[in-house]
Amino acid sequence: MRYAEVLESFRRVFVSSEMGLREPERAAFEAIASAIGVRLEGILFFDDTRANVDGARALGMPAVLVRSPADVADALAAL
Repeated sequence: MRYAEVLESFRRVFVSSEMGLREPERAAFEAIASAIGVRLEGILFFDDTRANVDGARALGMPAVLVRSPADVADALAAL
């Protein structure tokens, strides 16, 4: 599996093709929030697509547009 070493840090990975839902659809974000038992506002969302980030923000989720690894590091450091 590609990136297996990186992904082993995560308890669960949500794949849109398996879910039958895609961001920035509200249902996709809500399904994930429900599955992990966290309110949308408590999920920090990272994506490299402006429409997905805007969709998450419209639902009250903190979201980061990722253009480089530094964007992720900066967002996490700010926490």
